[in-house]
Amino acid sequence: MNGFIPPFIYNVLLPFLLVFAVVFAILEKTKVLGEKRNINLIVSFCITFIFVGVPAMVNVTLRLIPVVSSIIVVLLCLLLLFGFAGLRVEENKTLRTILGVILGIALAVVVFWASGAMDKFRGTKISEATLNYIIFFSIFVLAIVVVLVGGKKRE
Repeated sequence: MNGFIPPFIYNVLLPFLLVFAVVFAILEKTKVLGEKRNINLIVSFCITFIFVGVPAMVNVTLRLIPVVSSIIVVLLCLLLLFGFAGLRVEENKTLRTILGVILGIALAVVVFWASGAMDKFRGTKISEATLNYIIFFSIFVLAIVVVLVGGKKRE
């Protein structure tokens, strides 16, 4: 796939390091397993070894990371444009919600593409009932997101 990086590094070592860092960071931040760093290390290693042992998951990750990186660059450019225009995303709740919904939809499409789920739909016609279910589900998820994001905090 990449001529400059040996296959072992590209297919095993880099995905191992990425997944290990993400899992360890999540375990450290959430403190799900308690305050002990050794337990978080062991669990992170186990999850990462299992992950690297499944080639299909590594392939999904190798397809996913470049696209997600591109989305992050586009988001950075959008935020720079908003900053030049004087819009503060932190203060503008509507803009934050719209960006979140758009990025959520983009991420879902990218994950479906990277996992190969979109290949199953290519060339098939979607019935009207299925389309209605998809639209209803999308509106339902959007409503849940709006309620969770827009809900007032109770004291």
